[in-house]
Amino acid sequence: MNEKEAFGLGLRRLRLIQGIPQQVFLPVVSLSYASVVERGKKLAALDTIGGMAAVLGLHPLTLVAAMYTEMEDVGFDDLIEGLQNDVTRLASLPLSEGVGKDARNRAEDVADAVQWLNKRGKLKKTSATKAPAKKPGARSSSKKQGASDVEGATPAEPSKGTLGTV
Repeated sequence: MNEKEAFGLGLRRLRLIQGIPQQVFLPVVSLSYASVVERGKKLAALDTIGGMAAVLGLHPLTLVAAMYTEMEDVGFDDLIEGLQNDVTRLASLPLSEGVGKDARNRAEDVADAVQWLNKRGKLKKTSATKAPAKKPGARSSSKKQGASDVEGATPAEPSKGTLGTV
């Protein structure tokens, strides 16, 4: 299963388990585009993923996590455990001054986001046993943000920050 198909399947499942019709996406995208994304024919851009997550009352990371649980046949709990291990490992790496501080700040942001999702029950616990596969070199960039921004976010207003840049 590729990323487009996995994202679409995860998005559809998260929408359906909440009993929400596809029309909920109308403030963000057209119904035809929502359908194309859910069928795995297109992968939404990050800003669109954020908007779709917001109307579902979810954090954008939940949609991305759902994609990886579908693609790698892992549960949310295993995926989050892998993320926490990555964050811990990256935060402990000795990096040059400035770079290390930024990496640790981003690692703290990710850890805070994971805690935020767990506290609000946004991560469904499953009994999957397969460990998450690591994707080396996967990076994105965005603006710097403090950990308090993530803690104060609400599902309807997902935080924007460095969560994907660790």
